[in-house]
Amino acid sequence: MSVLLEKIRNIDTNAANHVKEAGFRSDSEIRSLTREDLQEMFPGLEKTSMRKRIFETISNTDPTNVLLTKLKDFIPRDNLKAALSNNGVLVKYLNILKDMQTQQNNVQKFLEANIRFLETSRDAQPRQGPASAYTSNAVAKRSDKNTEVLSTRPSQVYVTESSRMTGAHGNSSQSSYGSSYSHSQKPPVTVKYKTVVSGKTFNANGQILDQIRSSAPELNLVEVEATTCVDDSEITLVFCPIVSRVGTDVEAAMKTVPGDKPVILLLMHHVHEVKYVPSMRTWPDHHNIVLHVNVFYHEKVPGLIVCQKNVEAITAVKNEMLKYGITDVRSGYLSDTASLSSHDTGVVTHSLSQRDNQSKLYSWNPMNWSIRK
Repeated sequence: MSVLLEKIRNIDTNAANHVKEAGFRSDSEIRSLTREDLQEMFPGLEKTSMRKRIFETISNTDPTNVLLTKLKDFIPRDNLKAALSNNGVLVKYLNILKDMQTQQNNVQKFLEANIRFLETSRDAQPRQGPASAYTSNAVAKRSDKNTEVLSTRPSQVYVTESSRMTGAHGNSSQSSYGSSYSHSQKPPVTVKYKTVVSGKTFNANGQILDQIRSSAPELNLVEVEATTCVDDSEITLVFCPIVSRVGTDVEAAMKTVPGDKPVILLLMHHVHEVKYVPSMRTWPDHHNIVLHVNVFYHEKVPGLIVCQKNVEAITAVKNEMLKYGITDVRSGYLSDTASLSSHDTGVVTHSLSQRDNQSKLYSWNPMNWSIRK
């Protein structure tokens, strides 16, 4: 709650409620009240003393007003007026201050709304119902039947045998050799990538890669050095700090990108806080840019700013990198071969040998069986 509003409440409770109802809730909003504003809010000769005390409370709590008053007396009035008119030197400064005030008010309103929500939730009576006992029993039953659930739940299948071969051997376990990876455990995906950093990032680029690794355990990132003779990378990450104009900085960064392999462009904005950045942009001179995102960083953090925009950008980069990865299904099969018969092991080995020589998905016929990449 506002400190100034509480001080006004100590002077007069009705006056504090009136100020709040008038829309002056935060300290910055209350400090903007003038003598004329208080005269309109609390008219009447009998309220003169109260208005005076409220105005003194507002003025005395902000030492900045004292400094500005002295500064105003120091600068000639004509010079100050000229600096604030047309293209004066203080016009831009005034606009910046107004923007900062708007942002601060928004933050204040956000904090007050969250405080009210949490206090209301704390004081609310908890709801009770019979669902909790039922839910506990359901969880217990599902835990007891864990083996049954695992055996009946469909899994990702990479090598399948035709129905004809299954019928010949009469073993249902041979109808599909599923990988050891279920829907909740994805097979490892290896992505070979290169990085290009065109300016100071204060290790924000390293933080981005660390967050990608932590958010996708199945993703195996292998960085290819730019100095290697053989370029076997699948994609290039370009970390481009914006120091002048977006177009100019991107052009300078892309000139250092070797080859024409797919590029993920990360536009890095050095700011104190997140700001709006237009996202609708194309790169006609660089058709290999498959994705571009905006990220925000600062040296005082240091590195990435904690915000939803950065989370969304890192998620988009991760999803795009997964498209260029190579899925390794063999490690899943190797853990299953111990429980297979000699015939089963031969079939799996034959399947993996075919997969190493083929990179596309072939449809099977009664004399053959399918292989998925």
